Amino acid sequence: MIREVSQAGRLPVRLTSAEPLRRLGWQTADQLASSASNYLFVVVAARLLGPAGFGVVSLVLATWALGLTGVRALVGQPLVGYAGGRSVEIRETIGVALGWLTAATATVSAGGFLVGLVLDPAPGR
Repeated sequence: MIREVSQAGRLPVRLTSAEPLRRLGWQTADQLASSASNYLFVVVAARLLGPAGFGVVSLVLATWALGLTGVRALVGQPLVGYAGGRSVEIRETIGVALGWLTAATATVSAGGFLVGLVLDPAPGR
């Protein structure tokens, strides 16, 4: 079953009845792979590092998760809000969102690097 959705000033969108289920399947598989790799990383880090080293890894992972949540809010929410708009608005919104993503990623990465230097100023000694 295919329906065409069209509103004044908006692009026509073709929807199929199987598409939401397919998206749900891919999203579930993506989350499963992400969670499994994070869990494996934590288990390996806990086995290889001592309590102090694992504590540092835990702090880094918590900081990374908070940073990721902020980046998703900055980038994802504008895209969701404008998903039904005209193609020019969508392109502009995607450009702004990608700019914010780049800036936020650079900031979080630099912050993580600085925290690493503060925690262990002479790595590899």
